[in-house]
Amino acid sequence: MKDDRNIYIWDEFEPDYNNGLAFTVAKSEVQAKSNIVAHLGHSVTEWGKVRVYPLADMPDISFAVNGGS
Repeated sequence: MKDDRNIYIWDEFEPDYNNGLAFTVAKSEVQAKSNIVAHLGHSVTEWGKVRVYPLADMPDISFAVNGGS
């Protein structure tokens, strides 16, 4: 059975707040945003650009975040 979910990545999430990062796995961008809002517990004002990758095309998933002030 093919997985029809995608990985949604916003790497300029809330740009006015230090270029944050948000990502989730979902079937649609609407569901992806809903997942993130539910996790944060508040609404989001600035999403930035989204990148979408089909989960079925990725045999393994690795993600690293490196940052600081």
